[in-house]
Amino acid sequence: MKTSATPNGRIILGYLGLAHSDYLVARHLLRSGFLEHGAMMAATAVEKHLKAVIGVHGLSRSEHLGSSLYNLVRNCQPAL
Repeated sequence: MKTSATPNGRIILGYLGLAHSDYLVARHLLRSGFLEHGAMMAATAVEKHLKAVIGVHGLSRSEHLGSSLYNLVRNCQPAL
């Protein structure tokens, strides 16, 4: 997928808000015994957090959680 510049910080805050909501849903599902659904929501929360990380560096990525997103995050934030 193509990497492009983000217009402003609203996108980053949007990703962080959605990631937090996904985390809360994942936690509820996992604690209620819905392991498969909870794991999917947890992965979605991680993906949105990673997109927020690259957004801080002025980048955006439309693809889902995968090695290229991970590599982009690693290039932006090597300490992660």
